[in-house]
Amino acid sequence: MTLVKFKNEIHPFQKWVNETLDAFNRDDFSTLTDNRTFGHLPPVNVKETKDQFQLELVAPGRNKNDFNITLEKDLLTISNKVERKTDETDEKWNRKEYSFASFTRSFSLPDSAENSKINAEYVDGVLKISIAKKEQAIDKGPLEIKVS
Repeated sequence: MTLVKFKNEIHPFQKWVNETLDAFNRDDFSTLTDNRTFGHLPPVNVKETKDQFQLELVAPGRNKNDFNITLEKDLLTISNKVERKTDETDEKWNRKEYSFASFTRSFSLPDSAENSKINAEYVDGVLKISIAKKEQAIDKGPLEIKVS
């Protein structure tokens, strides 16, 4: 049994909507809807420990040299731009596809962050950034007060 899609194309706008939605379902359009290349912001985990803040940004398949990390005042900005090129060749067709992907994420650092002590490393598809806390911001536990 074959499924036949019903398309109500009485109105020209409806026809355009149907054609646009059909284009997203075709194989030749899949590279534009792939979340690695279109409208994707990598997820970030932010954690605060006793003596530092930690950010873990998941961006697999990138090169560590393509990351740009800047700090302006208290705004930490992480960006990355990558160009992918694939070639497919057979006897009848030659196809080249280019895809460009980029993202920018920005984070406001709290006053307790030591802006001069920031480290970053990219390992196994995860960009790890650690930001030290200022000495006076480190929680040293409760202060015991003696009664005299």
